[in-house]
Amino acid sequence: MSQFWILFLDVIGIVSLLSGVCTSSLILIVIFRKFTGHHVIGNLLLANTCVCTIELCISNLIIYGHIIMNDIFPNTTITSTYDQQVLCPLRSYFLFTGFSLLYTSYCLQAYYRLLQVIFYKKQYSYIKFVFWCCFQWIFSFLLVLPMLLTRAFVYIPTEFFCPIPFTKPISVAYIAVSVYGVFIAVFVSIYAWIYVYARQTTSITVKRRRTIDRHFTMLKRMVLPTFSLMFLGIVYLTLFFQTIRNQYQTHYLTYRLSYVFIAIGMSFIHVITILQTPAIKEAIWKLLSCSKDAMKTSEERTTSLGGNTSTNVQQPSIDEETLSLRKS
Repeated sequence: MSQFWILFLDVIGIVSLLSGVCTSSLILIVIFRKFTGHHVIGNLLLANTCVCTIELCISNLIIYGHIIMNDIFPNTTITSTYDQQVLCPLRSYFLFTGFSLLYTSYCLQAYYRLLQVIFYKKQYSYIKFVFWCCFQWIFSFLLVLPMLLTRAFVYIPTEFFCPIPFTKPISVAYIAVSVYGVFIAVFVSIYAWIYVYARQTTSITVKRRRTIDRHFTMLKRMVLPTFSLMFLGIVYLTLFFQTIRNQYQTHYLTYRLSYVFIAIGMSFIHVITILQTPAIKEAIWKLLSCSKDAMKTSEERTTSLGGNTSTNVQQPSIDEETLSLRKS
């Protein structure tokens, strides 16, 4: 029965992570198709968040690939010492770096809304935020690096991956504060600052009020994804404190549950973004409809060309097909 639940959690984790990759990729495709050449900072930051999500999901998928192979073939899959001591901690390093990237990307989006609403008189450029995105990636990799150098990621033979063991409270506390706590606090502080400013400011022009309301609405759309990220941290810390309460005796599903909740959270983050953003939702719907019509047209042409040539069937021209796709 325990093996069944382990494999069940593996499948849920993999499907959830694939969903996260797909939704993030769809948003990226929409941004590149619709807004290429338009240097809009908001689109840049959203694309950056999607890339960060993809990095986290792929890192976790690689870990799950090793886990499920060992779960299905426990007697034939042999993990080498090099994999246990070098590759396995490296995979976990990229996973926790993905957390840092995702949290900091949401902080960057919140910071941009703060500039637009409160510090709108200051000069800022698209290139400046490109620099901030690059700095964010470097900073995130450096932030988690001490965990790799101090060998905080430990291979657990029964789990087949390298989490930060709950028996290392200092390492768990470092990740909880530096990767999770600080950035959640920054995001909540910016949201509260803008909320108070928007409610207290009255003597402004109608145009300025619309600008404030628009950016505050965009910020509110990040609240649910951020709460999803908060939920991931709460589940992880709950399992950690439960382990301490049990005198560091972990249940056989403890680490698996902590990772599967991470995967489930990744599947919801950008689904929420799509549903809350009408422009992106409409663009994705058009993209999917366009692809469906293109496949249908291709099938009709193949059927017509492969059928009985005695019947004179008029084929649409390439220009007509292109025009129909554009209209759709």
